[in-house]
Amino acid sequence: MATTCPGEKHPTTADVPFSSAYKWSGVSADSDGFRGVFAMGAPEFLGPQLDGDEALLPPDGWGDKGMRVLLFAHGAKPAAFGEANGLPLLPPGVKPVAWLGFTDELRPNVDKALNGFRDAGITLKVISGDNPETVAALARQAGLTGEAQLVSGLDLDAMDDQQFGEAAERATVFGRVTPEQKQRLVESLRGKGHYVAMTGDGVNDVLSLKQANLGIAMQSGSQATRNAADIVLLHDSFGALPDAFREGQRIRRGLCRILELFLTRVFTVALIILAVLVVEAGFPLSPAQISVLTLLTVGIPTFGIALWTRPGPPPRSLPRRLLRFVLPASTLLALAAFAVYIGVYTLYDLDLPALRAGGIAASTVVLQSDLASREALTHVLVLGGLVLVLFAAPPGPWFAVVEDMDGDRRPAYLALAMVPIYAVILLVPSLRQFFGLRGIGNIDFGILVLVVLVWMYVLRWVWKEKIFDRFFGYAEPEARRGARVSA
Repeated sequence: MATTCPGEKHPTTADVPFSSAYKWSGVSADSDGFRGVFAMGAPEFLGPQLDGDEALLPPDGWGDKGMRVLLFAHGAKPAAFGEANGLPLLPPGVKPVAWLGFTDELRPNVDKALNGFRDAGITLKVISGDNPETVAALARQAGLTGEAQLVSGLDLDAMDDQQFGEAAERATVFGRVTPEQKQRLVESLRGKGHYVAMTGDGVNDVLSLKQANLGIAMQSGSQATRNAADIVLLHDSFGALPDAFREGQRIRRGLCRILELFLTRVFTVALIILAVLVVEAGFPLSPAQISVLTLLTVGIPTFGIALWTRPGPPPRSLPRRLLRFVLPASTLLALAAFAVYIGVYTLYDLDLPALRAGGIAASTVVLQSDLASREALTHVLVLGGLVLVLFAAPPGPWFAVVEDMDGDRRPAYLALAMVPIYAVILLVPSLRQFFGLRGIGNIDFGILVLVVLVWMYVLRWVWKEKIFDRFFGYAEPEARRGARVSA
């Protein structure tokens, strides 16, 4: 600006440097050709300190065009600046002189970036020190569709904590906001369970960048901003952000689904082993049977989930989501499998006269490796584990009671492909013997399939009605989108 508009340098007697806290700057001078008080800044902050009764209204249409509007004021007599509540004040006698309008140039590819954020289910909020109408106009020019709800920093100052939180949740454009208010907005959004990413380039953004879950700075921004951020955008390009967010969502969703399956298997087996040991009915599974159970229910299917899970809003609380899936699934599957184990153990592996004479431990009539109850338990756990894959990666609306559908059925197809592989293991004697299975009749196997189907419908009902959620008090809050705020 100094190069474009050359002039003579004049001394000043007092000055107020610009700050985001009060959004104006001024100087006082007493030399020939440059005498009086000169101030320029935001009309909302500078206007109340000026002399005059006329309403200060900028030219029509400037705000709608996205122009940054500043007010220039002058006082004829040099004077010192005052102070109140730690903020500078203009001396008396300063009057408005002119309106100044500046246009902002949008960053390249910003419209594509906004569309990418919307496709990823990310809510956008714009926080700026400029006039709210100006910021809203720029947001519309950038492609931010929908009716913007505007809130001014002056309005935020007058709100209590509850009103402030409601405004942070509801509004989409915040103008004339101070650095402290930016930080408080981010803190409020995080307090409501949002995962907040904050973008900024100035020193006034440092506080909010540190408060956000993810701070993003521009390469052209200040050194302090870059130091406070988690990510620095090279060449100030937003283009890489949507793909990065979508990949992060995909990884988090896939990890959540994989944890659901692994933890369900671990807790189910642990509960069954504990229950069987309590009643002294042998040991429920051999290492070979655990191997086939792990391979078919979590080993191969989770590989497909990690590979094919699509981006989408991740769960707001991973522990709550895991509790909601794992606790009912593992408890009900363990109950069903234990009931099958005890039933088969009593019918096929137990000598009832010996039971009456010496207890369960003395009444087993077959070797541990030949227990029919072990094989029946393995069948139930394998079939139940494959059903859980369908609930963890739903192929259709019927299965989408805990996890949302993402439109990719390949994980479900991979789980269903485990059924013929399991059938081959049961039909080939060498494979069957390798995995510790003897083979059972078609009728018995059909009964086990029926048990698994009944368990599946009961589990779905328990999930849908949120029985465990209400009983244990871990009901997951209503899903909300992640919030991304931009300065």
